[in-house]
Amino acid sequence: RAWEQDHRPEFCQYVIGISAHANGKDAQVGLKSGMNRFMGKPVPLKSLSDIAKCKEVTDASTQLDLIYSRSRQEFVDAARASEISRLHNEDVHSLRSSMTSLSSNSNNAKKTCLIVEQDADACRSLKRLSKGHGYSVVS
Repeated sequence: RAWEQDHRPEFCQYVIGISAHANGKDAQVGLKSGMNRFMGKPVPLKSLSDIAKCKEVTDASTQLDLIYSRSRQEFVDAARASEISRLHNEDVHSLRSSMTSLSSNSNNAKKTCLIVEQDADACRSLKRLSKGHGYSVVS
């Protein structure tokens, strides 16, 4: 429990001790050490079912689900931000090199279309459509 307080204070794991060889004294030592509950073996299926449905276990499960959802959303948000930043940097680099290329070929009177689109499918469709109408495509 000390480790939980130091490293994960937002969640306290529900601990059930199960043993075939522990006596009442051993169970008391475990409970004083932070175990929530003790059961001697054999454990009937009904008892396991009751444990799975008890308020403490369902509350812990709900809390773990919430922690998982939050951490997953933080991960997704960070990944999106990283991807947007990467795409932005690639777009800026691509645009600069295209502008350099276009300015060095200023005698070329060909029409040019600049496509800035994050959706890959939409970008491919726009490129195909623009090229079909005689545009040189920069994306």
